[in-house]
Amino acid sequence: MSRKKAPLEVVRVVRAHTVDDREVGAQQVIERADDRARAAERRADEATRLEGARRGALGEARAALDVVEKHQANARARDEREAAARLDEAAEDAFAARFRVRT
Repeated sequence: MSRKKAPLEVVRVVRAHTVDDREVGAQQVIERADDRARAAERRADEATRLEGARRGALGEARAALDVVEKHQANARARDEREAAARLDEAAEDAFAARFRVRT
C-alpha cells in the first residue's frame, strides 16, 4: 500500500509507531549517555582516591627521608665531635711530650 492511497488512520498509526520508535531510541541514547557519565564519575572518584593515596605515600616518603637526613646529620656531627676530641688529645699528648723531652 502506498502512502498516497493508504487510509489516513493507517498513516497516523505508522507515524505514531515511527515517533514511538524514535522516542524509544532517544531514551536508549539518553540511558547509554547516563551510564557512560556514571562510569566516568566512578573512574574520576577512583582517580581522586588514587591521587590521595599517592600524595599520602609521597608525604610518608618525605617524612622518612627527613628522618634519615636528620640521623645522617647527627652522625656527621658526632663523628666531627669525636674527630675534634681525638685531635685535642693528640695536641695535649704532643704538648706533654714536648715538656717531657726538655726535662
